[in-house]
Amino acid sequence: FRTVPRRYPAGTWYSYDDRTCDYGCQVTEYVYWALTSLLDGQDFKNRGRDIGHEWKLNTPEKLRAKDKAVVKILTDLKYRLPTRLPDGKYRQKRKQAAVRLNIIPDENWFTLTTELPTGSTAIVEKTNDLLSWSLAKRFPDNTAMLEFPIEARLGQAQFFRLRFDD
Repeated sequence: FRTVPRRYPAGTWYSYDDRTCDYGCQVTEYVYWALTSLLDGQDFKNRGRDIGHEWKLNTPEKLRAKDKAVVKILTDLKYRLPTRLPDGKYRQKRKQAAVRLNIIPDENWFTLTTELPTGSTAIVEKTNDLLSWSLAKRFPDNTAMLEFPIEARLGQAQFFRLRFDD
């Protein structure tokens, strides 16, 4: 179709009759319906009836059976899409050890120091733009104290982050 149709062919599972919603808008709507259906967020009492005029694949099973291509996209790990619906429970699955960072200034250097959680590999990463991070240093899991010198560069932004891998 060149424009949003008034009627859709038989067998379509998505139809949207809002003439102000062009195809770019409809892509957003489609991804919403597909992802929330895949995550089982559209399968509750009377929901299929309530949304059937617009979306017919309201369960993960229906979506997997009819639109394998969108399921492949939505489950591709490189896109980092949600794998579960929000439920109001946002606690970490396991407790993280608290880390206290100390910064010791010197003339042209700062030294970042901290005690490391037992059994964790510490990774210091750096960036200048907050977009692409690179490894600055890896500390093995048998390291008890992290000491990482950072050269102070006037007029140049530097960002560092500390991660732990178990």
